Amino acid sequence: MSRRKLVLLPIALSLLFLAIHLREWWWPAAIPPPPTETAADGALIPTRNLVDFHLTDQEGKDFTLADFRDRWTLIFCGYTNCPDVCPTTLGLMGEALALLERMPGPPGNIQGLFLSVDPKRDTLERIREYTGYFHPRLRGATGTPEEIAGFTRQLGATFLIKPPETPDNPDDYAVTHGSSVYFVDPQGRLRDLLPAPREPSEIVERLRQLKAFAGKE
Repeated sequence: MSRRKLVLLPIALSLLFLAIHLREWWWPAAIPPPPTETAADGALIPTRNLVDFHLTDQEGKDFTLADFRDRWTLIFCGYTNCPDVCPTTLGLMGEALALLERMPGPPGNIQGLFLSVDPKRDTLERIREYTGYFHPRLRGATGTPEEIAGFTRQLGATFLIKPPETPDNPDDYAVTHGSSVYFVDPQGRLRDLLPAPREPSEIVERLRQLKAFAGKE
């Protein structure tokens, strides 16, 4: 081996060691890495039972695991000041709910949930007004930072509240978050997620597939 390679080898090994440990630090421990294979029902994530949690819905009522019982739920996490991803995705969810209402079968067993991860600015009144733009079956909820963190951790959803843009305006901040729609079944189990849907038909078709598979279990 040449002298040059002997000199570069320790550097390369050090960089590899650093990369491995940075990956372990960057990847949140509570969120499993994407599976290499899809589940039996074609889901991107394995089915998991949600444990009880506490949030507050747009009417000021408790929202817990029991509110998932006996119905399918489409979930999206964001905030009302979001300029693009939230209104786009919630618009698709609203259209999907409208499509589902026109399909055979009782529409009452499907609901949407918008979880605000920005409880400081998103009051219940603001959330109620915001969700009302999209569909009557879309509920809104939020909670304390600890309650929100506990619930989103179960979903595997991530978000980050950034520091204020200007020190003299503490409410002038942005929130980064994902664009996935999560599917919870009538038994309170997380069944799948749909990353960044582009058409309401994508949401409808994935729900149809999940319901069909669940009927065979």
